[in-house]
Amino acid sequence: MRLLFFNPENDLALAANDPHYTPPASARQMAADLQLLPSLWAAPDDLILLRDGSACSPIPPAAIFNATAIAPSPSSFLKNEATLLPWGWSPLTLTQLRKAGIQETLLPSEAEIRTFRTFSGRATAADILGQLHHKFTEMGLAQHFVGEAYVCTTLDEARRHHRHFGETIFKQPWSGSGRGLLPAHQGSLTEKNQAWLLRTLRQQGYVMAEPAYSKARDFALEFWRHPDGRVTYEGLSLFHTTDGGVYAGNIVASEERKLELIGGSMGILLPVHSSLVSLLQSALSALPPTFYAGPIGIDMLLTTDGRIHPCIEINFRMTMGWLALQLRSHQSDSGVGIFNIIFSEGHYKAIYNPTRE
Repeated sequence: MRLLFFNPENDLALAANDPHYTPPASARQMAADLQLLPSLWAAPDDLILLRDGSACSPIPPAAIFNATAIAPSPSSFLKNEATLLPWGWSPLTLTQLRKAGIQETLLPSEAEIRTFRTFSGRATAADILGQLHHKFTEMGLAQHFVGEAYVCTTLDEARRHHRHFGETIFKQPWSGSGRGLLPAHQGSLTEKNQAWLLRTLRQQGYVMAEPAYSKARDFALEFWRHPDGRVTYEGLSLFHTTDGGVYAGNIVASEERKLELIGGSMGILLPVHSSLVSLLQSALSALPPTFYAGPIGIDMLLTTDGRIHPCIEINFRMTMGWLALQLRSHQSDSGVGIFNIIFSEGHYKAIYNPTRE
């Protein structure tokens, strides 16, 4: 039996690195409004941990989109050897699960959470990006890819990369969707830019510097890392974001249709897709064996000049893209549906439109 828990505030909690962190009101409301969302990936014998510490059985997927009320089932999971599957792990997750009465023997240790947080930082994505480019060069595929990312531990390092790149995106190592990003234009860094960088260096230890790219499309590859370190490929995620980088919905379709949508049947991704998947499986498998087991989403983008940035960000947690893959089982082969989270009439709602072409 698995115990599922929707804690979308997890990225913010990782950035805060505080077991008693209080997320902003909007994040707490999303967590409460969508606490039954794990029903979309639950097995029949799974239980869902609710925000009040009780538990309930999964409800039918259609009820998620109709906001159907349910009555919680007894929280017998507290006495059983359940496998814990939250949306994401952080020091706050440990606190939340302890308050719900989860046995300590079922929880990762605080030392394991510290290790997990370290590898969840953007430095890991930069390291894997470097590995990918090395392999692409060896395989004669380098012309298909772009991407640079550098760890800066001082303001002088940040300034140096900004002078080299011109248009630069600075990123906090840990941050939520659409947060923790600082676009810096060509020229000298402003006092406000430098204050942001110094604050990030003081609070999080380093900052990422990356060149800005002209984006044509967002996408991601979704994986699952097993307890033995083995990594399996789950599928392609096509998603939309706002200009500020906030999530704005996923396409739900067959793998073949998504490949066509991203670049046509003879387009950009198709010729290198299998190589990219294989290289990422190897890189993720090489991470420490006990570091993490569960879903992994690797964000990428297609540039306007037809190249792929293969590792913008690595999410060692569940993602909306992984959720969209689960929704695929409820759709016809020819459909191209849209999944999104919206804020309407004072509440967050999950929306799924299984449209057909």
